[in-house]
Amino acid sequence: MLPVPVGVAVASVTVAPYLICLYSVTERLGAPDQAATIMTILCAGGPLGTAAGRAIAGRLADLPGSAGAFAAAPVVAGAALVLAVTLVLRRGWLSR
Repeated sequence: MLPVPVGVAVASVTVAPYLICLYSVTERLGAPDQAATIMTILCAGGPLGTAAGRAIAGRLADLPGSAGAFAAAPVVAGAALVLAVTLVLRRGWLSR
């Protein structure tokens, strides 16, 4: 059982840099007069997304076993990457 807590600890180390990057990009791209609203939505979305992810992973662990639960994170991360790249390309954020 030792690899599971070690894996969770290693994965958790990525949370702070991710949030710092997310808040920095949000501050840069968001309208200054809407900063409070944007940050409120962003800060509320994190816990909601985490709760939804845990619920889905828990359900997947109950159905096919732990393989389904462990597959949930990379699948969702890939979907988030595709969404982010799509938004960047559609809005032309790279040219700013």
